[in-house]
Amino acid sequence: VEGRRIAEVPVLKELATTLELDGEAFGQAYKRLQGAATQAHITQSRSLLARLGGRGFPTFALAHEDRFTVVDIRPYLGQPDAWRSWLTRQVGDAVAPAAGETPWVCGLDGCAPQDWRPS
Repeated sequence: VEGRRIAEVPVLKELATTLELDGEAFGQAYKRLQGAATQAHITQSRSLLARLGGRGFPTFALAHEDRFTVVDIRPYLGQPDAWRSWLTRQVGDAVAPAAGETPWVCGLDGCAPQDWRPS
């Protein structure tokens, strides 16, 4: 939106600071995570994007039994309740925790129980 070059570390550090993250710690983590593993992740992400017919990042898709359905999120931008409602209708109880179970959250590294913290 602002036309800033988000591929540049100083810009990313500044953005991290505006999100109340430690800019120096962010810069160190960014440097530590550069390399072959990150490049492999980017290559895999671009390959999946091409396979899905996505037009850029972010592209959302629901996966079920090795099939993907691309999701147009534009109608839900700025409307988290509408997005939650639509997504719940699509996946139903497939991801809802059973009574007494800990809810799961998903990120770039996969899914884990909501109360799980990396060591």
